[in-house]
Amino acid sequence: AAIIAIGVTNQVAFESVTRLFENTSGRANLIITSRQSGDKGFQENIVSRIDKLPQIVAALPSLQVQTVLAKESQSNEIGLSFFGTNLGGLLLYGIDPGRDSLVRDYSITTGRFLLPDLHADEVVLVKSYADENELKVGNYIEFVASGEIIKLRIVGLMEKEGVGQLNNGAFGVLPLGTAQKLFDRQEEIDQIDLILPPELSSDQLEMERL
Repeated sequence: AAIIAIGVTNQVAFESVTRLFENTSGRANLIITSRQSGDKGFQENIVSRIDKLPQIVAALPSLQVQTVLAKESQSNEIGLSFFGTNLGGLLLYGIDPGRDSLVRDYSITTGRFLLPDLHADEVVLVKSYADENELKVGNYIEFVASGEIIKLRIVGLMEKEGVGQLNNGAFGVLPLGTAQKLFDRQEEIDQIDLILPPELSSDQLEMERL
């Protein structure tokens, strides 16, 4: 009975993580990340090379950074996050606002989504996180980036669903160019989400050597 109970518990936990991963990964068929651990990503120019491959519908880059609010910087350590588990701090995705909707859906409840400008000084947060920190659309959020206190204007709030479940809702998106500049990651990205044609499965995809 104990062995069966453990097996059932493990299966339920696995299915829960699988569902969360599927919800937060959006419509991506494949995800490319760096084999190196740590803050080092890879060069952004790889995206244009992949985008030209005939098997690719779209290649969407993102930069993923962990930070803390300025008011918490003295008391909290920035932790790591695993899917929806919050281990401290605020997780921010730098994205291409004009194209990211091809892979991820954002349910905006208040305000608007990011403008299609890679360098706009604005951010969209999960509503539950904003409420907990008494932040509203039109306010400026202050957080730590490259050892400095940065201010970005909050232009919209999203539901805690889909990608909004990342880091247990302590999550936001900002333009890719802005994230690269603020966190001293110029021309770097951490992830590329690939969308393939419906008729092409991942095991049929033959990627050229990059």
